[in-house]
Order: sequence, then structure tokens, then C-alpha cells
Amino acid sequence: MPLSRRGSAFTLAESVGGACPRYCGLAFFAPLVNLCGKSMQFSAAFVVSCLALTACARTFGGDTDNAGGVDGKGGGQGISDGSGGNTAAGGESAMAGGATAGTGTGGSAGGTPGTTGASGGATAAGGATATGGSGGTVVVPIGKVPMFVAAGHGARTITSCDDGRTWIANHSYENRNVDHSPYTEKGMVYGDGIFMELIGWGADPSVKLSTNGVDWQRFPVPNGGGGGLVFVELPQKKFVTVNGYGGCQSSPNGKTWTRCTAPDYPENLRESGGGGAAIGGGGDIAATFSFDGGQSWRTSSACRLVDGFGNLGQLGGFAWGNSTFCAVGSSGDWCRTTDRGATWQTGKLPSGVDGKMAFIGDKFWAPNGATAYWSSDGSTWTRETLRPTGTVIHAMARGDSGTFVGIQRENASTRFYRSSDGINWTLVTGPTGTSLRRVVFGYGTPSAQCPLP
Repeated sequence: MPLSRRGSAFTLAESVGGACPRYCGLAFFAPLVNLCGKSMQFSAAFVVSCLALTACARTFGGDTDNAGGVDGKGGGQGISDGSGGNTAAGGESAMAGGATAGTGTGGSAGGTPGTTGASGGATAAGGATATGGSGGTVVVPIGKVPMFVAAGHGARTITSCDDGRTWIANHSYENRNVDHSPYTEKGMVYGDGIFMELIGWGADPSVKLSTNGVDWQRFPVPNGGGGGLVFVELPQKKFVTVNGYGGCQSSPNGKTWTRCTAPDYPENLRESGGGGAAIGGGGDIAATFSFDGGQSWRTSSACRLVDGFGNLGQLGGFAWGNSTFCAVGSSGDWCRTTDRGATWQTGKLPSGVDGKMAFIGDKFWAPNGATAYWSSDGSTWTRETLRPTGTVIHAMARGDSGTFVGIQRENASTRFYRSSDGINWTLVTGPTGTSLRRVVFGYGTPSAQCPLP
């Protein structure tokens, strides 16, 4: 009970009165309170006692519903009503009412009621609902330019460094769409600041590499290894390329290569892919896998359904993402593992796959011309119809800005696409050239054609 606005005598009286309800009744104190109200000449001790008794009655009155006081005494009304107030001001008015009624002019009249106690404070309004923050700002590595690079037959490469809006640096070694050539496209990856295309089928393989997406160099890959290209990060960062006849090569930069353990695969290994520490390879007879960066290999009877990486490995694929390694064959068969190949789950898509499966952004995507399949876990797949009608996409990538880029596999690829969700696309026309098969996103060093943003 706040007492800051009253004197010490009243404070003492309140202190004494606070103990009253334990041993006194209102019927005993009401007359004395009335007497106190009329007394003007008593000693200081008596006055203090009266105040204490009054406080006791007020305190006790607050615990009763006796609104009329005792025997119709006006003071009782004032005391009871006064205790109803939660503020000191309300109580003081009640005491004044008691004194007035105590003049004997008629107890039935009752004293002036105490002022109504302070009303409760307004209900605190709930805080505004916190809305999700806006998308985070993309942090571009210092001194680097974000870019997409597409690759195709004839060792063609073409680059976009404005988020897929325009395409530049259209370069190839030959202008032919042939499957057996030193320049046949067999893989395209980005890793550790390097864009690398694997080329050559039916001839010695080589790689075409760049750090800026504009200027390219070519280096041979000795001892075979034209069955696909993978960039792995574990146990150390390196590029790995394999074939089905004992060829396996690894390199930290694409310029020098070292023989590595080759998979026991008695047939043309048409495709390989993966990421992390996982590599998968396959052709026309099942698949083989490594989960230690290419140091050892194993086959899986559960994953033998994944066969047929048709058109030199341009259909289906292998990918790593969301702690899952997934393979999709051109016939639509798929398998996945989350425990480094100890167990496998298999299934089949409603149709075959006519494009490159890859892990893009936060999902596995398998474009299929006018449709596309996507999955977060490699097990549950959703089929989407690409829009608008007439959109045809065979390979996709997504930049850190969230923009998807798609390419159409055609003999003279000029059709590029942009999208914010991988489903609704805008056509972008680019330079003509040989058939494009793959597209990747990465960060390159700046150049005159691709300056820093």
C-alpha cells in the first residue's frame, strides 16, 4: 500500500492496523472509530491509537462485503467503501465520510462513500507480430564476379556475368555436333575458382579450363579418363575423371594429372558426377560408386536399375546434396543413399529423363524438356510443367542470387532461359553455336568483358 504522500502518524497507524484482522472484529471497532471521528482534544497517543483502529477497520472492511457498515452507522459505510479503493486517496475520502456521518444527524443517511479505487491499467496490447526478415544479401567473394558458364559439343563454352540476362565469350574449337571427336563435350564443373570442361570421346581426352569464364586453356588428360568429370572436396579438393577401362585421373587444377584408383567397370563409363566425397559413374550396365574421393570403388546390386546414361551421358546423372547421394538413369530409375552406400533406396519416375540431373540450389532437379522433376531428398519427386508453353529445358543451374538459368539442347543452341523458381521462365536469345549440354554457376576473376559488379 503506497504511503509516500502521508505523515508518520498515519504510517504508524496503518502499520498497527495491518495486524488487526488476526484478532479483532468490525463490530468492536466501529464505535471507537466513530468516537475517534468526533474527538478533537485527546492526547497524541490516543490519536495515534484511533488512527490505528481506523486503519484496522479499513483493512478488515476490505475483507467483508458489509457495505452498510454496523448498525446503520454512517461511518461504517465510509470505511467499507473506502477500503474498496486501491489508492490512498480513496481511503482518505472514506474516513472523511465517516466523520461527517458521526455528527448524529442520522446514521441511516450514511457517510459520503469513499472515492472509487483507481481502475486497472489499460490492457497491454500485444507486440506487433514479428515478420520474417527479407532475404539475406548475397556475399560475393572479394575480387570475384558471379557467372554462369554453359558447355557443349565442339568444346563450346559461353558465359553470362549479368545473372543470365546476356551471354558473351562464345568460344569453341570446332563447329560440329558430333559424338566422336576430340572436342565432344563430356563434363562441365566448377570448383575452387576454376571452370573446367572435359572434352573428347573416341579420342584422347583433355580439359578446357578458365578462371574468368572468358579466357580458356587446354590441357591433356593422360591415360584415359573421358567418362565424366567431378569436383570433390574430401578428403582434399581435386578434380577427378574416370573411364571404364582402368582409367582414373585426379588433379588439383586441371594442368597436371595423377593416376588414381580406377573402378572395376568392364564397359564404357559414359557419365560420372557427385560432390563432397562422393563420386558415381555409369554407362549401359549399372553404376559404380566411391565415397572417399575416388580412393576406392564399389558397385551396388540395389542400384543396378540405374542404367542407360544415353547420348554419351547427357541424360540423367549423379549428384550430391542435402547429405544424400542420388543417381537417376535416362529410363527414370533412381537410387539414393544417405549412409555412404551401406543401404540404398530405389524407385522409378513416371517417365524417362531427357536432360541432366543435378543438385541445384537446395534440391535435386532433373529437367525433361517441357517438364522437370525436383526432389529435396532424392526419394520423393514432384513433376512440374514448365511455363510458359513452349519452354524446353535440358540443363539447369542456379546462382547465389536465386536466379535459375536453363538451356535447351539443340543443334544450334541459341535459347537461354531465366527463372526465379525453376518453373516459370523467360526466354533470352543468345549467340548461335553448337549444341549446349550443361551449365554451371561459379565465381570468376574479373576481365574486360566481365568486370567487377
